[in-house]
Amino acid sequence: MSIMGGFDQLGPGVYANEQREGPIVRFFRVLALRFFSLCFCNLLFVLINLPTLAITYYVVAYVMPYISPSLSPQAISATIEGLGVDQAAEMFTIETAAGNLYWVSVFIGSFLVVGLTLIVMGPFQTAFSYVYRNYARETPIFFWQDFARALKTNWKQSLVVALVSFFVTSVLLFNIGFYATHLDGVLSQILLGVFCVLFLMYLCMHMYVYPLIASLELPLKQIYRNAMIFAGIRLFPTIGILLIQTVILLIIPGSMIIFGSRIGSTIAIFLYLVIAFSLSHFIGNFFVWHQIEKHILPDEQDEASVETTQRKPETVSGDELKDNKEETASIGSKAVSEGFESDEVD
Repeated sequence: MSIMGGFDQLGPGVYANEQREGPIVRFFRVLALRFFSLCFCNLLFVLINLPTLAITYYVVAYVMPYISPSLSPQAISATIEGLGVDQAAEMFTIETAAGNLYWVSVFIGSFLVVGLTLIVMGPFQTAFSYVYRNYARETPIFFWQDFARALKTNWKQSLVVALVSFFVTSVLLFNIGFYATHLDGVLSQILLGVFCVLFLMYLCMHMYVYPLIASLELPLKQIYRNAMIFAGIRLFPTIGILLIQTVILLIIPGSMIIFGSRIGSTIAIFLYLVIAFSLSHFIGNFFVWHQIEKHILPDEQDEASVETTQRKPETVSGDELKDNKEETASIGSKAVSEGFESDEVD
């Protein structure tokens, strides 16, 4: 079986009055089935986003210290000097450890920003979202054809989203860094809290943008509007997904690098290269598609998708697969306009 296969596998079949599996059971079943495909997607994501990783690392390491001098190795050294350490050897050891901690934080922070798709190659990210969506739907998939088609169809909207996300993320993070370390006083703390809340809300909204572009044929303004509505009505579950992604992209690798010495650092880098990004993105896309399926697509489309999913692969023509997004878009667009605007979303 090829790494990017899956369309050659028969589904379990559909029986009368059979209840569909819950989302958690379906998630782990699909995860087990597509694990090696996700590993391939992760490696491809890293290769594609090497420029964005480099840009993010440079901004965090060399631009942020200009915004706030407290976010620099020199500031850490000054803090250490204020501790009153007398022995030069101890001073050298502490400064070395502090410098290493700073650069590790920059490294992991850069991977977190890219992993949360805040600064990525937008057109390619939409293509990945389209693939992950098909995994979540359990539809037969031809990886390279679907990836290339989604890339070609959505590159304009996705490029705009990537530029907007880069600008908004930079502004919010710069303000958070500035008010957290540069100014003191009540007003500074209030502004810090405001920008932290804005950044959290933007993260929640942004989680829906690329999957919505990949799933529905809508104007970009409507994409952002629907993303904001989803982030509002599903705020706490969305925050929960963000926390899971943060654990995968930050907490686990960061703990390994800081406390695991060379072995831990090697394992952390291996996770980044093999599974961390794609697992995080698949969790987010699976969750978002479940919301689209629940709140936008009507029951008729849901049943039709299940029926199509369980058909034998050889009976599903290439034209049917090609029109997959367009069929979903036509029904989804109507449901968006009638459902969200009439406030009938649960």
